[in-house]
Amino acid sequence: MAQRLSTVDPQWSDWMREKDSLWKCPADRVLVGREHRGDENGKTRYRYARLVLGEGKNAVPAKVSPGEWSSPIRESGGRFVAEDSQVLIGREHQGDESGVTRYLVGSVEVDGQPVSFNDTGWSESMSESESQLVARDGEVMIGRSHSGDENGATQHQNAIPTLPD
Repeated sequence: MAQRLSTVDPQWSDWMREKDSLWKCPADRVLVGREHRGDENGKTRYRYARLVLGEGKNAVPAKVSPGEWSSPIRESGGRFVAEDSQVLIGREHQGDESGVTRYLVGSVEVDGQPVSFNDTGWSESMSESESQLVARDGEVMIGRSHSGDENGATQHQNAIPTLPD
């Protein structure tokens, strides 16, 4: 039976202007949420956490290795989902809804063993201009979808990180 990792020490990044933004998780952290207010001149911030196997002082921290940035995706009709065994660890956006977005993915391991991500589906859909989407405890972000302008729908795809036996 697979062993489930936990998300610990969740934190919010500082707010930044959405237009022309670039953000990456600190070392050995993964994305667990995003919040946005307004249009492309509005503010965005990211929620990130560490992954551990076990609890308390016996918890083993996961190591996150950055991968590659995705190809640019048009923000107004873009959907990105990380490949198997990858998690989101960064995002870059340029311009308004006609601009482009790229995502940074990473792979995770615990004691040299690769972590898998079991898809738990898409979050509820909400208006981008007043959105706060945070994965449930123990889940991470593996994808994002957005359509239209700042009043369009935004969703996150989440997953449970597990270590095979």
